[in-house]
Amino acid sequence: MDMITETIVTMIEAAFVVVFIVDLSGFSDTFCEWYGRLIHRKGVQGVKPFTCSLCMTWWTTILVAVCDGWVCWEAVATASLLAFLADTIGQALTMAKDILTTLISIIQNLTTRLWHRVGG
Repeated sequence: MDMITETIVTMIEAAFVVVFIVDLSGFSDTFCEWYGRLIHRKGVQGVKPFTCSLCMTWWTTILVAVCDGWVCWEAVATASLLAFLADTIGQALTMAKDILTTLISIIQNLTTRLWHRVGG
Protein backbone atom coordinates (compact mmCIF):
# COMPACT_ATOMS: atom_id res chain seq x y z
CA MET A 1 0.00 0.00 0.00
CA ASP A 2 1.41 3.39 -0.90
CA MET A 3 1.72 6.33 1.47
CA ILE A 4 -1.35 8.20 0.23
CA THR A 5 -3.59 5.14 0.55
CA GLU A 6 -2.28 4.48 4.06
CA THR A 7 -2.94 8.10 5.01
CA ILE A 8 -6.50 7.94 3.65
CA VAL A 9 -7.17 4.71 5.57
CA THR A 10 -5.75 6.31 8.72
CA MET A 11 -7.94 9.38 8.17
CA ILE A 12 -11.04 7.15 7.83
CA GLU A 13 -10.13 5.25 11.00
CA ALA A 14 -9.57 8.54 12.83
CA ALA A 15 -12.98 9.79 11.64
CA PHE A 16 -14.72 6.71 13.06
CA VAL A 17 -12.88 7.04 16.38
CA VAL A 18 -13.65 10.76 16.66
CA VAL A 19 -17.34 10.31 15.87
CA PHE A 20 -17.58 7.54 18.44
CA ILE A 21 -15.85 9.61 21.14
CA VAL A 22 -17.73 12.85 20.49
CA ASP A 23 -21.22 11.56 19.64
CA LEU A 24 -21.64 8.13 21.20
CA SER A 25 -19.39 7.82 24.24
CA GLY A 26 -20.74 10.65 26.37
CA PHE A 27 -17.50 12.61 26.14
CA SER A 28 -19.29 15.80 25.10
CA ASP A 29 -21.51 15.83 28.19
CA THR A 30 -18.59 15.13 30.50
CA PHE A 31 -16.42 17.75 28.82
CA CYS A 32 -19.16 20.42 29.04
CA GLU A 33 -19.74 19.59 32.69
CA TRP A 34 -15.99 19.83 33.44
CA TYR A 35 -15.64 23.07 31.45
CA GLY A 36 -18.67 24.56 33.20
CA ARG A 37 -17.08 23.87 36.61
CA LEU A 38 -13.79 25.31 35.38
CA ILE A 39 -15.40 28.64 34.40
CA HIS A 40 -17.91 28.51 37.31
CA ARG A 41 -21.02 28.31 35.13
CA LYS A 42 -23.76 25.71 35.10
CA GLY A 43 -25.53 24.41 32.02
CA VAL A 44 -22.75 24.78 29.44
CA GLN A 45 -24.30 23.23 26.32
CA GLY A 46 -21.40 22.98 23.92
CA VAL A 47 -17.77 23.90 23.59
CA LYS A 48 -16.86 23.91 19.91
CA PRO A 49 -14.93 22.21 18.45
CA PHE A 50 -14.77 19.62 21.24
CA THR A 51 -18.48 18.80 21.23
CA CYS A 52 -18.98 18.89 17.47
CA SER A 53 -18.19 15.67 15.62
CA LEU A 54 -18.01 17.51 12.30
CA CYS A 55 -15.44 19.99 13.66
CA MET A 56 -13.40 17.37 15.46
CA THR A 57 -13.42 15.06 12.42
CA TRP A 58 -12.19 17.91 10.24
CA TRP A 59 -9.34 18.93 12.55
CA THR A 60 -8.30 15.37 13.41
CA THR A 61 -8.16 14.20 9.80
CA ILE A 62 -6.26 17.34 8.77
CA LEU A 63 -3.79 16.65 11.59
CA VAL A 64 -3.39 13.04 10.42
CA ALA A 65 -2.65 14.23 6.87
CA VAL A 66 -0.14 16.81 8.09
CA CYS A 67 1.63 14.29 10.34
CA ASP A 68 1.87 11.85 7.44
CA GLY A 69 3.32 14.58 5.22
CA TRP A 70 0.36 14.64 2.83
CA VAL A 71 -0.35 18.37 2.66
CA CYS A 72 -2.28 19.08 -0.53
CA TRP A 73 -5.75 19.86 -1.81
CA GLU A 74 -6.61 16.18 -1.98
CA ALA A 75 -6.00 15.89 1.77
CA VAL A 76 -8.27 18.87 2.40
CA ALA A 77 -10.95 17.36 0.15
CA THR A 78 -10.70 14.00 1.94
CA ALA A 79 -10.93 15.69 5.35
CA SER A 80 -13.91 17.72 4.16
CA LEU A 81 -15.71 14.62 2.88
CA LEU A 82 -15.09 12.73 6.13
CA ALA A 83 -16.27 15.71 8.20
CA PHE A 84 -19.38 15.97 6.02
CA LEU A 85 -20.05 12.27 6.64
CA ALA A 86 -19.67 12.53 10.44
CA ASP A 87 -23.42 12.13 11.08
CA THR A 88 -23.60 9.20 8.65
CA ILE A 89 -20.61 7.56 10.34
CA GLY A 90 -22.39 7.94 13.69
CA GLN A 91 -25.52 6.33 12.27
CA ALA A 92 -23.46 3.48 10.80
CA LEU A 93 -21.79 2.86 14.16
CA THR A 94 -25.16 2.81 15.91
CA MET A 95 -26.57 0.45 13.26
CA ALA A 96 -23.57 -1.87 13.62
CA LYS A 97 -24.11 -1.94 17.38
CA ASP A 98 -27.81 -2.75 16.91
CA ILE A 99 -27.02 -5.55 14.44
CA LEU A 100 -24.43 -7.07 16.78
CA THR A 101 -26.83 -6.81 19.72
CA THR A 102 -29.51 -8.62 17.70
CA LEU A 103 -27.08 -11.33 16.59
CA ILE A 104 -25.92 -11.90 20.17
CA SER A 105 -29.54 -12.14 21.31
CA ILE A 106 -30.29 -14.71 18.59
CA ILE A 107 -27.22 -16.75 19.57
CA GLN A 108 -28.24 -16.63 23.24
CA ASN A 109 -31.78 -17.81 22.40
CA LEU A 110 -30.49 -20.64 20.22
CA THR A 111 -28.02 -21.71 22.90
CA THR A 112 -30.73 -21.66 25.56
CA ARG A 113 -33.06 -23.79 23.40
CA LEU A 114 -30.24 -26.24 22.69
CA TRP A 115 -29.41 -26.60 26.40
CA HIS A 116 -33.08 -27.15 27.24
CA ARG A 117 -33.32 -29.92 24.63
CA VAL A 118 -30.12 -31.61 25.76
CA GLY A 119 -30.96 -31.27 29.45
CA GLY A 120 -34.64 -32.05 29.20
